[in-house]
Amino acid sequence: MKCYRLMFCLCLTVALIGCTNNDPRVERTSGANRAEMESLLNNHLISLTRNSNGVSFASDGRVGIRDSAGTWQKAFVLGQGEKFMEEPDHHMSATFEVVNVKAGSVVLKYVSTFDRRSFGKNLITVDEGEIEIPYKSNM
Repeated sequence: MKCYRLMFCLCLTVALIGCTNNDPRVERTSGANRAEMESLLNNHLISLTRNSNGVSFASDGRVGIRDSAGTWQKAFVLGQGEKFMEEPDHHMSATFEVVNVKAGSVVLKYVSTFDRRSFGKNLITVDEGEIEIPYKSNM
């Protein structure tokens, strides 16, 4: 009889562990980080100019792209539909996509992600939105 009880408890434990979902909860918002993303780019882009191939970006290194060798590039040219990113860290990341190249500015779609699992929460927040950044020259 003890063997059956032990077997029942073991099966119940395995079933309960198998049903436990450890995947983080993902909370999505729209436009919640818009001001933060605008500030990030305005503070870290040294120059932003329009050219015949799209938009030339030069940063202080906080935003950039990885070239084919995986090297971080802080100066780059992107056309519509191409992306760059904030230098990733352990908790947050942001990507920016060129949506529209205008006469005096560029419209970017951003996706910012913050992973809160190492802070004791089983949560990842994701915010998406659009921002418009005026061109600026480092001269």
